[in-house]
Amino acid sequence: MSVVVCAASALSVAFVFYSWRSYRQKIVEREKRLRERVTYMLWVMAKGMRDESEFAA
Repeated sequence: MSVVVCAASALSVAFVFYSWRSYRQKIVEREKRLRERVTYMLWVMAKGMRDESEFAA
C-alpha cells in the first residue's frame, strides 16, 4: 500500500509541476510576441518618420 501512495504522490507532484511549467511557458511566449510586435511597430514608425523627413528637406 505504501508503494502505491508514494507513486501516486510523486505522480501528482509531477503533474502539478508540468502543468505550472506549461502555463508559465504560454505566458512567456505571449510576452515575447507582444515585445516583438511593439518593436516592429516602433521600427515602422521610425522608418516612416525618416522617409517623411527626406521629402521635407
